[in-house]
Amino acid sequence: FHIGAYIENNKNKSNLVSCIIISENYHDFSMKLVTKIEENFQNELTVSDIMSLSNYKILRPHSDLLITAVDDPGIRHDHKVVISPILTKYNMRSILNEIEKIEEEKEKRQALILLKDLLDSRLFTANLYLSSPEEYIRYMGRICESSGFATAEFVNDALLREQMSSTAFTRFIAIPHTISQYAIKSFIYIIKNDIPVQWGDKTVQFILMIGITEIDMKHFSSVLTYLINLFSDPEMVLKLHSAASFNELKSVLLSY
Repeated sequence: FHIGAYIENNKNKSNLVSCIIISENYHDFSMKLVTKIEENFQNELTVSDIMSLSNYKILRPHSDLLITAVDDPGIRHDHKVVISPILTKYNMRSILNEIEKIEEEKEKRQALILLKDLLDSRLFTANLYLSSPEEYIRYMGRICESSGFATAEFVNDALLREQMSSTAFTRFIAIPHTISQYAIKSFIYIIKNDIPVQWGDKTVQFILMIGITEIDMKHFSSVLTYLINLFSDPEMVLKLHSAASFNELKSVLLSY
């Protein structure tokens, strides 16, 4: 569905994983090692420094990832990969796995920062039972418009999007959104119903109308991934169902 159009896929250098490489001077092995790492991971990481073990212990510089050809148990780092002086396929897989862990952590942190800003107590309704997705979108749209989050054009675009195909993508949640219109201020309007309602060919209990400003669009993919993972977790869905107020619901949403 068209929410994919919201996501920017291209990374810039500031988004890459920062890396420090510890390598002693085994003739030209160090430079070959660094060159091979840079060639294989140029789209994932940037090498911010190359240093000896003794210099690293003195300076203790910050980096997302530490790659070391010297296996010293005294070096502690949340993301450390010990490699051979001559890089192996196993080393490459280990580096890639660690990069993926770092990217997931960064994405989750960014999602929580933006998600916290998106949630507003004015945009929460419990147990509202209307006859169709169109009525829900119009109802939510009126409140978003009157509260200064969206325009009438935004609401009309969300209705047009819903006519193209249903935005219910699990048995728990529908996410009405626009095709091309940005929000005035990024938001998530949440309706939480104890009794499931019909939404297209599915029944849902949570309706999340999402509006994103153009400036926030670059971070929205992380929020979407976070929400999809959360609503795919039965334990978290149960906690969301049990939330008795907006503040409780917000606490659960930010705890995953």
